[in-house]
Amino acid sequence: GMTEIVIGRVVQLTVRNGEQFLGIQEANGGIVDVKATAIQQIREN
Repeated sequence: GMTEIVIGRVVQLTVRNGEQFLGIQEANGGIVDVKATAIQQIREN
């Protein structure tokens, strides 16, 4: 399937139906919910 690349700052963590989702704030200010298991790379800055 399609792989969507989202780059941004993690601003929130929510749990829905036992699954963790990270709220990623993109450069335009919008927040995208990404399933935690789909996260490929996290770096501190």
